[in-house]
Amino acid sequence: MWNGKPPFVEVGDNPYAVMYRIATLSITSPSSLLPNLRDGINPKLLEIISSCLNVNQDRRPSATILLNHSFFVRTID
Repeated sequence: MWNGKPPFVEVGDNPYAVMYRIATLSITSPSSLLPNLRDGINPKLLEIISSCLNVNQDRRPSATILLNHSFFVRTID
């Protein structure tokens, strides 16, 4: 949806095919789930999104950790 299109539009209208594709990619190649996000996005925001989409829930950051990420924290000089 970042690029104005539904996720995996190339798979077609079959929601089961889309779910299968997501499940398969999340196991075999998790980073490939974010191919269209890399263009024109702040690298720090991409880091947050990537960490939140980690398949292993134990490796996902908590809300507290996310809110302390440099993307959200303003430095006051």
